[in-house]
Order: sequence, then structure tokens, then C-alpha cells
Amino acid sequence: MSNLKVRIESLPPLRVASFHAFSNSPEEDALAAMKAWATAKGLYDLATHRVFGFDTTDTAPGSTKRGYEVWITVGPDVQGDGGAVIKEF
Repeated sequence: MSNLKVRIESLPPLRVASFHAFSNSPEEDALAAMKAWATAKGLYDLATHRVFGFDTTDTAPGSTKRGYEVWITVGPDVQGDGGAVIKEF
């Protein structure tokens, strides 16, 4: 038996730039859009910006497309543009 240690933490309010993809490879598409946007703004530093991702839609019968959304935390001075939508979470 392992000595798995689990803890639950509450996250403080977050401000994030959000990117959504609906495709056959939504994780890759959303992450690529986020990485390109964040790199261009000098924000793609995973030591200081947290990244979260999650499924957003189920596949419709007969379709292989799915939805996925990825967030990267940003400061109060960052504006949404180039596909980024700023959200308060």
C-alpha cells in the first residue's frame, strides 16, 4: 500500500487568458494558441504563470470533434486580444 498524501487547497481568485478549441485535436489546438499568444507577450513562463485545461463539450453522435479550453494566469495589466478572452475566476 502506498503512503499517498492528498491535500485540498483553495485557490485565490484568478485572472486568466482563455483559449478555446473545438476540433479533432482540441487539447493541442488550444494549447498551441495559448503558447503562441503568451510567448509573443513574454508571458510563457510556467514558473510564474499557472496553466489549467479542461474539456468543454462532449462529442456529438457521429462526430469526432470535441471542445477544450486552456487558461494561463495573467496580471491586471494584460488585455485580451489575438484570440485570448480575459476571465476572472
